[in-house]
Amino acid sequence: MTDCQNCGAALRGPYCALCGQRHDPHAHSLGHFIEEALETLTHTDSRLWRTLGALLTRPGHLTQEFFAGRRARQLPPFRLYLVVSVVFFLFVSMVPTAEPVVQLSTGRDGANGPQQACEAIDIEGVGAAGAWLQPRLEAACARANADQGRSLESRIWSSLPRAMFVLMPLMAGLTMLLYWRPRRSYVEHLLLFVHNHTAVFIAIGVQVAASAVLPEAARQPASAAVAVYLGWYVYASMHRYYGQGRLRTLAKFALLLTTYGVLAILLFAATAAYAFLSA
Repeated sequence: MTDCQNCGAALRGPYCALCGQRHDPHAHSLGHFIEEALETLTHTDSRLWRTLGALLTRPGHLTQEFFAGRRARQLPPFRLYLVVSVVFFLFVSMVPTAEPVVQLSTGRDGANGPQQACEAIDIEGVGAAGAWLQPRLEAACARANADQGRSLESRIWSSLPRAMFVLMPLMAGLTMLLYWRPRRSYVEHLLLFVHNHTAVFIAIGVQVAASAVLPEAARQPASAAVAVYLGWYVYASMHRYYGQGRLRTLAKFALLLTTYGVLAILLFAATAAYAFLSA
């Protein structure tokens, strides 16, 4: 009787009953690995394509299915969000045509001296806080000037996925106040935001990729189309999941959108400040 190569348990079929590993002791060629990868994408894990298809075309549907107990056909929502968000921020930070996040300049040019990314403001005269902060500002500016702010931009992009993950619980709490009847659990509101954020990242990622290859005249219409799609998407997800009337849903959508915009700006400013002052 053959034993499992992973845990040593006796095998009674092609898969180990104890650890689940497939019995496959043979050395594999490159062609085998390519075939296995294609099979994974097209057959074995077809949940990926079903999940993405439903996510992008049926707003609010995956959240409904999850809380109805029909979860086997979709990927775990938080795992999908984490993967998509990390890939999104990494991709956008690497696309050369994307607008830079950091644009700090003192207006100096080559004739007046080396180009500087920033110049620390003298705030030592504003009290103990200023005296504590002044050397940190100067050190941060020195780091930014060393590479024209590229490392600062990189730190901001690497911090944004965690910052966005903080924003969702705040918005879920506000949504819970808006939809207090009938009473729903906090996790329901949070999961809807998780699905919506995942769809938003995918749509914006597609827009950024398209902008990198589209002629300049087509970039603005493409961006406008994505903005319209995202507005429709979030509104439709709220209308589908909560089941309230269109006008009431539209009013709550407008309130949530405004609040989201304000919190996102504050969160981005806090993230940029942290990245600027951190070593």
